[in-house]
Amino acid sequence: MRVGIIGLGYRLGYLARVFSVARDDFNIVGYVDPAPAGLPYATEHGVNVGKQYDSLEAMLDSEQLDLLMVGSPNHLHLGHIRIGLERGLKI
Repeated sequence: MRVGIIGLGYRLGYLARVFSVARDDFNIVGYVDPAPAGLPYATEHGVNVGKQYDSLEAMLDSEQLDLLMVGSPNHLHLGHIRIGLERGLKI
């Protein structure tokens, strides 16, 4: 499963670890976050979060995803979810 993350904060840094442990096929290929607060936690626990992208559109143009995890600030969720759904992704 190829996964992209928008908003790599503390919550998704933790969930990246949990899902990586729970599923052998869970593979994060990229993330979008200008200040990824959850990156140190994920890295410390051996989770590779892939390449950093400047925008959600750039990540979606470059990666073939099976799942988009949305951890951006709440007021941005709708826009990010809409973009993902328009691209045919599971959110």
